[in-house]
Amino acid sequence: MASLYQDIWHNRPDVARDVIRLVEGRQKIKTMPPMQTRKRPVGTITVDNSRYGRYMGELEILKQSLSADPRVNVVGQVVTTDLSLLALIGSNQAVQFIRKDEKQ
Repeated sequence: MASLYQDIWHNRPDVARDVIRLVEGRQKIKTMPPMQTRKRPVGTITVDNSRYGRYMGELEILKQSLSADPRVNVVGQVVTTDLSLLALIGSNQAVQFIRKDEKQ
């Protein structure tokens, strides 16, 4: 899988209501077996796995809580103090993930 922390990601131009859909996900993530398919609260970072067919590799950040889906892997979580920033991510907005232990 592409490194979440080494790349800059961009929200799609067609903004979704419930998730931030990052354009580069399917371009950079070529294989994704099912794992960690659990409940997804606000701020969860997910990748659609091989069970999702052509959508495999879709990288998203949840703006609304969603139930578990066997086609969607949970790969991370936005820290609580940054959850309010999700509402500010608009069309084509760049996003960079920073490890919690590296955040200053």
